[in-house]
Amino acid sequence: MIKKVQGYVTNKGISISAYLESKYQQFESVWEEHDNLVTYTVKIPGLRSPAIYKWGIVGRSISAVNGKALSLTPELDKIILEQQNRKKDLPIEDLEIYDYIRGALSELEEMQDGFVSDQHYDEIINSAASKFRLSIDEMEARYIQIEKLIYDLN
Repeated sequence: MIKKVQGYVTNKGISISAYLESKYQQFESVWEEHDNLVTYTVKIPGLRSPAIYKWGIVGRSISAVNGKALSLTPELDKIILEQQNRKKDLPIEDLEIYDYIRGALSELEEMQDGFVSDQHYDEIINSAASKFRLSIDEMEARYIQIEKLIYDLN
């Protein structure tokens, strides 16, 4: 398990091991494995507590377990990984509906400081309903159901 975490290539384009060992090369550090956790601990003189990075492994998946690990590998956020896995289980049409509506909402949120008016929301739902040949009520209900499945809100 340690080698799996050490070899994981971060968004920075460097392996976890290479990044940490370069950053903390002058300090005493150790990699450890306990149950399904992999921990990198580094003792920095002058600090009361060591810097600790923790990742969990379940099956073939790695997830960041604490803040230090999450700051280095934000893409391994367990909640985001779970949401991505739930999206993979959606039927293709539901995924297309979600991506269409979520994409349009995200564009508006970006242009309007995170705010989408009810009018703009309704326009996006109407557009999706037309595109996917559903009634407006069916589209809104379906989109809400898809979001509930992805974000585990049932």
